[in-house]
Amino acid sequence: MIISDDFVFIVYPKTASAFTREAFDEIHNKPFYIKWFNRIFKAFYYPSKYQRIRVPKLEVHNRKGQPTEHGLYLQVNEEDQKKRVFTICRSPFDRLVSLYTFKDWLRTDELLIDPYTKSKYPNYPELSFDQYVDALYKLNPLIQDAKFNLKEDIGPLTVQFILFYFKEPLKVLNEKLSDDYIYQNKFIEDMPEIFFAKMSNLEEDVITFLKEIGYLEDQVKFIRAKKQTNKSRPDSKSKDDYYSQETLDFVNHKERYLLHFCKILNLDL
Repeated sequence: MIISDDFVFIVYPKTASAFTREAFDEIHNKPFYIKWFNRIFKAFYYPSKYQRIRVPKLEVHNRKGQPTEHGLYLQVNEEDQKKRVFTICRSPFDRLVSLYTFKDWLRTDELLIDPYTKSKYPNYPELSFDQYVDALYKLNPLIQDAKFNLKEDIGPLTVQFILFYFKEPLKVLNEKLSDDYIYQNKFIEDMPEIFFAKMSNLEEDVITFLKEIGYLEDQVKFIRAKKQTNKSRPDSKSKDDYYSQETLDFVNHKERYLLHFCKILNLDL
């Protein structure tokens, strides 16, 4: 999470956040920056507040309490919640591919070191994409955690989205979640105003956001020339190279609420 004088950046996992943090750092690590009202009325420079914040991890039980940069909206203090909120969205289908190619299960026993996986997939830790999705949805702590009283059959990406971006996520997950709540768009009143940058248009969306809060074109135009880092899916491959029809249908069902969020909020699908 990044807190500045003007905005809060909620760092959602696997959404080119390293690229965006570097761009914000490059602007703010200079001694001073200019805002519109300074340029017009005061005509002098002034130092800015700019902090990278690590907060206790809340949303996964077996890493709970560990410091993380992936803070939730509910962890933003009341004063900073008055500022503009910025984050990055990514197609749920692409995020699953990114999680798979990152291969976190080779680094930690958080997710897939489990009798189910080892018995069903004897080649473990080698997993195909379909096998990975199967194991992820059966064992992911985001849908197994005892604090969730989920009444709907939903996937971990939907749970994670609600945890990150809703004002009272546990109340939504445990009490409000239903077809009526989602498809009648009642969920909108439980979300703060957020600027969602799309990964498919990331550079321009970051620039648009920064200019909206008072930065000048000359300050932000360098972002267009920056190269995204940590790209976890090879450019030569598309979503169709990973998904079987069965897995695609499975994810469409499990993440149907998240896909509706994306449609209503005009996010990447």
